[in-house]
Amino acid sequence: MSEILICSEYGPLMQAKMADLNWKDETRVRLGVGSVKSFTDYMDRMTGQYGYEVSFLQEIDLADAVLINENRLLFTVCDAYGSPVGFASRNLGFEAESREWQTRGDRILADGSLTDGGRKDALAANNEARLPKYKNTSGRSKNVWYTKINLLFGFHLARRAGAPLWVMEGYPDAVTAHDVGMTNVCAIGATAFTKEHVDVLIATGTKHIVVVLDGDSEGYKATDRAVKVIEEAVGERVGFRVELIQMPEGSDDPDRFIRLYGRADFEALPRMDIFSWKIRRQMQTGSDPIQLCTEAIPLIVNEASHLLRLKAARSLALATGVPEETILAEIGRIVDQDRAKAAEEKGLILARMQSDLKRSPASANENMRQAMAQIEQIEGAKEGHSPKNVQVGYEYVFEKQAAHVSDIEIATGFPIWDKKLGGLPRGAAFLSVPGKPNHGKTSTCSNLAWRVPDLNPDVVTLFHTVEDSLEKAIPRILGSKYGLPSKLWRKYGYYSRSHEGQDEVAEKWPEFPKVYRESKEWLAHNLENERLIVADINLLAGSLPALEGWLRTIRSGSPMIRSSVRATTSRSTSWTFLVITKPRGPRPNPSSSSAWPTSIRPVCS
Repeated sequence: MSEILICSEYGPLMQAKMADLNWKDETRVRLGVGSVKSFTDYMDRMTGQYGYEVSFLQEIDLADAVLINENRLLFTVCDAYGSPVGFASRNLGFEAESREWQTRGDRILADGSLTDGGRKDALAANNEARLPKYKNTSGRSKNVWYTKINLLFGFHLARRAGAPLWVMEGYPDAVTAHDVGMTNVCAIGATAFTKEHVDVLIATGTKHIVVVLDGDSEGYKATDRAVKVIEEAVGERVGFRVELIQMPEGSDDPDRFIRLYGRADFEALPRMDIFSWKIRRQMQTGSDPIQLCTEAIPLIVNEASHLLRLKAARSLALATGVPEETILAEIGRIVDQDRAKAAEEKGLILARMQSDLKRSPASANENMRQAMAQIEQIEGAKEGHSPKNVQVGYEYVFEKQAAHVSDIEIATGFPIWDKKLGGLPRGAAFLSVPGKPNHGKTSTCSNLAWRVPDLNPDVVTLFHTVEDSLEKAIPRILGSKYGLPSKLWRKYGYYSRSHEGQDEVAEKWPEFPKVYRESKEWLAHNLENERLIVADINLLAGSLPALEGWLRTIRSGSPMIRSSVRATTSRSTSWTFLVITKPRGPRPNPSSSSAWPTSIRPVCS
């Protein structure tokens, strides 16, 4: 039937609709979107050309003149592997028919010759005659492959396009997105987002979805329902990331928005993680803070990024008043529980493999391959404790000593520091730089913040400021890197305009516009690759225990990270500077005590 849809001659109503939609033929063919010349022509071709019995077509709901006719735009719904399993059609005359239906209803209500019973019967007959806007293949037919609640239109293409997977409401939304090159888009299509949909996504390895829902009041209700479904379906699954986009009010839907503003503006719409949505909505309704934390913490666990988990935990603490340390402790408990569950699941897989080997020795290779694939999926690159891993940790120590051929450990770019002191130590160390105000402590740390990642390709740098906000800290870092006043970055909007201030820049620092663009690219590259992580007190509390938590989180999220060195300035620990090194070499077991420093030892203060 899909072939008939894309190659039939279309009637006048369909031709006008296709001209209005202006979808590329390539897009329609790829997604199986089109119509038929007429229901009669369609049935003749299905029975004559393709040899199907009429009785069979009736059994699987493909002999329905309401579902399939020349005045309906049809969409082919495929399973996750691309096999057509059903169809959905949109009534192109729905708007005109709705107006006629409303007019007939008004006439019936205004007809004084009708009794109450006669008026009720006439209204019922009018409602019965109204054709639906959308009609789908019946789930009650003998078509066992079509179950609407677990099918997503276009998913067979979207899942191969890479993350994230965009989930929209309407079929036309998805087609228009594909038409402008967004091939990672699918649609639920005139139904609610269901647990079965989420199960399909998880079963096919999807890790990141963006749910796009309309901006009207019904869209908000649909978003609330989707959030509840995702919570129930995902539970405490680590690493399944969900983002929400609520279309701006007045933009109708993604189809219209993309046509008006284009793909780039659509993809730039602000996203809200499901955690933030839940916090906002429940705080609006006056939810109990403890209950809110109980429901929100599993959603934080689902976030794969440890830094984003910390950010979400802080946001939850600020919103509810529950201490951040308590929230982080509960997150840790759930993650540990997940590890125990993973160990139990791996044991069951191995037991099943042993049983299969006894029952069918000839299939040993295939059974073992399947078991290993299932285990790898469960453990997600996390290694458990074993004597071999401990041995790797010991070997790493000796190999690191043999590979230490440079007199400089972590280069700073300061000749006296590097030549006289050998740079910053790679081993676990705590450096304190005391001094009075205006003695250059802040300038030193700002210089180290960019020098360390630039000069050491195997180092991650975390720069934390308690005294200044990011609005001041980042200009300090970039100003020291490029040898220009930090005020140029802090007041770029002023100096980039045509007036006296801009003329001053053009005269004294003519290279600044080019430097400004380069500095943004440099910072974005280092942030994206987590080579330089900049935080202020809004992101991370100004205390050593809080820093220790960030260190543990970053270290556990990056198995190649071995050791750390801290440098703090005072007075009152106003600035904090943290370097985490990532030496090349064999990866030790992250849980092995031999591979990780158990404490930070002070080397000077």
